[in-house]
Amino acid sequence: MAADRNRAETFRLLERLVVRTESNHSHNSKAAMKRPSTILPFGTILLACVACLTYANAGLWKRGLTHSPPLSCTIISDKQVYKTGEVPKLTVTIKNQVDKPIYLVGSLDGSDVRWRYPHCYYEITGPNGKPVVTGIGRCGNMNSLRVADFAKLDPNQSFNPYQPKRFFSCYQISKGSFAVAGNYTVYFIYSTKERKIENWLGDGRWAWKKKRDGELQKLFRQIPKVVLRSNKLTLKFVE
Repeated sequence: MAADRNRAETFRLLERLVVRTESNHSHNSKAAMKRPSTILPFGTILLACVACLTYANAGLWKRGLTHSPPLSCTIISDKQVYKTGEVPKLTVTIKNQVDKPIYLVGSLDGSDVRWRYPHCYYEITGPNGKPVVTGIGRCGNMNSLRVADFAKLDPNQSFNPYQPKRFFSCYQISKGSFAVAGNYTVYFIYSTKERKIENWLGDGRWAWKKKRDGELQKLFRQIPKVVLRSNKLTLKFVE
């Protein structure tokens, strides 16, 4: 709400800074009489425009509605052409683009099926233009959130949410997802927009009701609440 009020005030300021020229035309005279209003320096107007954009972006970021900075998200593959049924090796890179350290959490048990945050999953479209993955059968248990699951990112530092031996893999990247020859498009989605830590805890939420971990809360508050969508990746599969 504070960001919205600040943005509204800034837009009102910008409106007052617009250069206006009032013209008084007379049908009986050969020349029109013009009376210009005060013209403010271009730099002042430009500064107001920048302030508007800054407030707007900050408000979107805080509500988890922006896909742009403070973070960037990219995926790459080890090659572009595979055989059907082959599992592509993909690498996800999420980069901190703000001037202060932040914390992120990698893919946890249940992140790929969106049972808990962060959401970490792939959207894969097959050669027929339809999603190739609809769901998976699995148990309902989920590992608890730990302090060790938080990754600190200094400015311009990156991390892989699927870091081997630390985070959980994603069921969407499997042989069954690439069983037919043709071109596939792949996007990676990463979401931290949930502001209630209870929806991050996994099975640890039961213990959380009895005893709240202050260290987890401290780290959780330093996670930017965003939704990221990676670049588009096209993979070709042949028989």
